[in-house]
Order: sequence, then structure tokens, then C-alpha cells
Amino acid sequence: MREHVILTRPQVTSRGFTLVELLVVMAIIGVLMGLSIPAMQNMRELSRRSNCEQNLVRVSLALSAYAARNGHYPAGTLADSGPISSAPQGYHHNWIAGLLPMLDAANVYEA
Repeated sequence: MREHVILTRPQVTSRGFTLVELLVVMAIIGVLMGLSIPAMQNMRELSRRSNCEQNLVRVSLALSAYAARNGHYPAGTLADSGPISSAPQGYHHNWIAGLLPMLDAANVYEA
């Protein structure tokens, strides 16, 4: 009796991804990024707006504290030598300088 030998190819199992699978994954990632980037930009804008509103509240509270302490609101501009002019000489500062101690910036006010 003769034995029949059948030659078969060994089964090769591919452990990588096919091109179609990679393209599908890249498309899904692209769609997710396309949806998330505008949402992150909106959150940044809301954060900036909230920060600005908090700063305005701090300035208004400092104005109220200045008025309570001095009996009036700060002047628009101040000069030691007389009325303000457009001349470059002299030391001039505006109303925000009077608010610095109330804005926790007394060290800047003293300098």
C-alpha cells in the first residue's frame, strides 16, 4: 500500500491590521477630533470671559472700597505740578494707581 502524502501550506496568521481597518480607525479619530476641537475652543472662550468678569468685579469692589475710605472716587488723572498736559516731562498717573492697595497690589503702589 502506498501512503499518500498531502502537502499543505502552513496557515499564516496575520497579526497586523489591514489597510481598511487602519483607514477606518483614522477616520473615526478624525471625526472625534473634529467634534472635540470646537468644544475645547468654546470652553477656553468661556474661561477667558469668566476671568474677565471676575477682574471687573474686583475693580468695582476696589472702587467702592476707595470711595468708602476717602469719601470720593479717584480722580481721572493726577499730577504733582498742576493740571495734566501732553508734555512728556513730569510724573503723571491715572485713577487705577489709587486702587492698587485695594487690589492687593500695595507693593506696586508703594514703589
